Amino acid sequence: LHSGSLETLKQLDGLDERLNVFQTKLQAYLSDLAQRELSAEESARALEITLYISNLEHAGDIIHLNLADRIKSKVKESITFNAEEQASLDDLCLIVRDNIRLATGVLSSGDLEGAKRLIAQKDAFRMLENQVLDGHFRGGARGKGAALRRSALYVDLIRDLHRVNSHVVA
Repeated sequence: LHSGSLETLKQLDGLDERLNVFQTKLQAYLSDLAQRELSAEESARALEITLYISNLEHAGDIIHLNLADRIKSKVKESITFNAEEQASLDDLCLIVRDNIRLATGVLSSGDLEGAKRLIAQKDAFRMLENQVLDGHFRGGARGKGAALRRSALYVDLIRDLHRVNSHVVA
C-alpha cells in the first residue's frame, strides 16, 4: 500500500496457500478429535478454534483477493492518497493488526477482559471508519474521471479493511 511496488503482493499467493493448508490440517485434527467422546467443554473449545481458523482464512482471502487487487490498481493507475488519507488507512491497518494479536490471546487464554477489549476495538474501528469516510465525503470526494476513481478506490480499501477486521474480531 505504501511502496508502490507489486513485488510484495507476489508473496500473498504463498502466504494464502499456507493459511489454507493450516486451516485444512487444523480442521482435520479437530474433526478427528470430535470422533472421540469429548466433554461439552472440549466440544465447545473445538468449535471456538474451528470458527477462529475459519474466520482467519476468510480474512486472508479478503486480503489476497480483494485488497491485493485494489493495491495493484492503485499502483498500475498511479493513484496516490494525500497524507491524511494515507494516515487513516495506516490507523485502520494498525487496529486490524492489534486485533489479530488480541483475538489470538483471547482465544488461547479465554481472557474475558481481553474479549471485552476486543469488542471495544471493533467499536473503535467502526467509529474511526465512519469518521474517515465522513471526512472523505465532506472534504470534496467528488469529481470526474481520475478523481472519482481515486475516491472509489479509497472507499473500497476502507471497506475491505472493515471486512478483515470483522472476521478477526468474530
